[in-house]
Amino acid sequence: MNLTSGQILELEVEKLAFGGEGIARYNGFTIFLDHAVPGQKVKAELTEVKKRFAKATSIEVTEHAEIEAQPFCKHFNKCGGCQHQDMDYRSQLYWKGRQTAETLSRIGKVESEITDQCGDALASPQTESYRNKMEFFISGQGENLVVGLKRKGSDTDVLDIDYCPLLGAESENIIKTVRKFCADSKIPSFSDSKTGYWRRLVIRKSVTTGKILVHLITGPGKKFHEESSRLGDILIEQGEVTAFAHSTRKAKTDIAEGEWIVDVKGDDHIIEKLSRSDGSSVQYAITPNAFFQTNTGGAEILFSTVAEQLKLDRSETVVDLYCGSGGIGLFIADKVKNVFGIELSEEAVLMATDNAKSNSIGNCMFRCANLEKSKSVLAGIPEMDVIIMDPPRRGVSKTTLNEVSTAGAEKIIYVSCNPATLARDAALLKGKYEVTKVVPVDMFPHTQHIECVCVFSKSA
Repeated sequence: MNLTSGQILELEVEKLAFGGEGIARYNGFTIFLDHAVPGQKVKAELTEVKKRFAKATSIEVTEHAEIEAQPFCKHFNKCGGCQHQDMDYRSQLYWKGRQTAETLSRIGKVESEITDQCGDALASPQTESYRNKMEFFISGQGENLVVGLKRKGSDTDVLDIDYCPLLGAESENIIKTVRKFCADSKIPSFSDSKTGYWRRLVIRKSVTTGKILVHLITGPGKKFHEESSRLGDILIEQGEVTAFAHSTRKAKTDIAEGEWIVDVKGDDHIIEKLSRSDGSSVQYAITPNAFFQTNTGGAEILFSTVAEQLKLDRSETVVDLYCGSGGIGLFIADKVKNVFGIELSEEAVLMATDNAKSNSIGNCMFRCANLEKSKSVLAGIPEMDVIIMDPPRRGVSKTTLNEVSTAGAEKIIYVSCNPATLARDAALLKGKYEVTKVVPVDMFPHTQHIECVCVFSKSA
């Protein structure tokens, strides 16, 4: 077939691929569309042609789909944060469930009788203002300084935004204040200069208390730290922010995590609570660098889904790998005999231990281990009945997966934020453990991201 870049085609969007792209066919040839809703007919321009597929950009919708919705953010389709505000929420849940099932079937070779029962993703209780944390980029200098999110299709260009409706209106004045202060300072951003300073702005809010923590991350330039301190004072004085932390990060990898805390003003943490199905709750202290599920209401559904896979007689010993600051382990502690949490970060382990104490939970123990390299992370843990794994997007390391597969636990509960790496790991476990249940959970409405609880049972 003679297709070339720049060619205009009329296409009908059939489905969504994992990752959020639309899929259309042209005389049987697969074409991925970077922005499309299933059911639409579009005119699209080819941007890349390969041997087995092509990529295209939708330039005009010639026939609308029934499932289309009106985007609620003026930055949609410019900002890279959301992909599906133009699709109704029920359809988003359907496609996330289908993408999970198809990925597990294709990559993980999971039996169809399991993937066919996957169903739609469980809905988030909120579809707007659902985020309790947002990480913004600071880029530029002076009047050209911007505070925002990466522009759609770019790894470097930052789109200046007023506020993000996924975080909520609380963010608007904070972003405005930080932008003006950093611009007026004339100090360049870290990405703009080898001697640059301003780097990331993280806003965290507690659904439980309404309190807000701001984490300012800068380069290591000590001569500018006084300016950061002044900014912290301004934010605290305005009354919306109750906790401010300034940390530095020298590493070039641009993640929103400080390496060294320089200054703290107001409180040093905020408190969040997650409710269990029986009406009890678990309280978590959230510090600037702490990992906590970004959707509080969604986390209650996710953790409850994990808890449903456990017995109710407090007989099971559970190992919680990649336990962070104790999120899942503490939530299920009332249903099990013991929880042994394992995590790389010493700070997270200390927080998990403190969280256990503050909740008067005595059957959870936490320790540090390198889950990427150590071949004996499970050493010394007796009678493992259930292993829970909640790894980052890259999935479980082969070293840890090999140890888990021979540990003898009757059940593995894998909490995944990336169906592709979950499927890869499912294929590696096959023969020793088989997938017996899959429950997609929507923690990130309007985005391509999919959370999933996958249950593995020991092979007969």
